[in-house]
Amino acid sequence: MTKGAGCFHPVGREAPRLCCVGGCHAAPILIAGTLIGAYIGKNIVDKIPKDKFRTVIGIFLFLIAIKMIIWP
Repeated sequence: MTKGAGCFHPVGREAPRLCCVGGCHAAPILIAGTLIGAYIGKNIVDKIPKDKFRTVIGIFLFLIAIKMIIWP
C-alpha cells in the first residue's frame, strides 16, 4: 500500500499534501478556512440580484479562465 494513500481531506488543493506529510495538524486550520470562506461567499452571493447572478458568475469564470491561460 502506498504511504499516505488513506489520507485525504477534500478541503482544498493543498489539504492532501499538508495532511499526508506531517500528520493532520493543518486540517483544523484548513477546515476553519473553508467554513469562513463559504460563509463570506454566501453573504456576497446573497447581495447579488437574482437576474444578474448568471452574468456575474460568467464574468468570474471568464476571468479565471484568462488567469489559467496566462498563469497556469
